[in-house]
Amino acid sequence: NISINIYPNPSAEHITISVDGLNLEEYSVRLVNATGMNVYAGHFKDQLDLTSLPAGIYSLVLENAEVVMIKQIVVHYSG
Repeated sequence: NISINIYPNPSAEHITISVDGLNLEEYSVRLVNATGMNVYAGHFKDQLDLTSLPAGIYSLVLENAEVVMIKQIVVHYSG
């Protein structure tokens, strides 16, 4: 059983990604905005900096050659 936790969500500064039940060294992570554009892509990290992103709803995509998992995150303006 796989459990993905993203916190805090919503966030204005950073998110922490916690995943139980997977070897994350094999996974990449992408953040995709509402228009489908990748705004971040790289190897899995347990924290992502959101400060350069405009407010909105994003899809966090964790994937490897066999599995794709998608979670929604909300970035809000911290003004």
